[in-house]
Amino acid sequence: MGINSVDDLQYQCCLCGDGIEKSAEGDGQVDPCAIVLIANWSKPEAEQASQQFFCHLACFKKTVWHNGPVDVELLVPFAAGDPDVS
Repeated sequence: MGINSVDDLQYQCCLCGDGIEKSAEGDGQVDPCAIVLIANWSKPEAEQASQQFFCHLACFKKTVWHNGPVDVELLVPFAAGDPDVS
């Protein structure tokens, strides 16, 4: 059986291996998230290659070391109750 639409896709977290439940429109959730890996970043764009991996935001936040928190507010500009959403 083939995939007929994006709604038919299923996602697996590349960090924990569990399935990722898709968030419903307007529920303020961000999963599934995607991590884009770009090889040869310092080379010209024509020599770069990229691949996309899916993950839970929670897995990304606890796995990746960084100098500050992940800004979920920035990631969810259309969260339910956002006054800027028309």
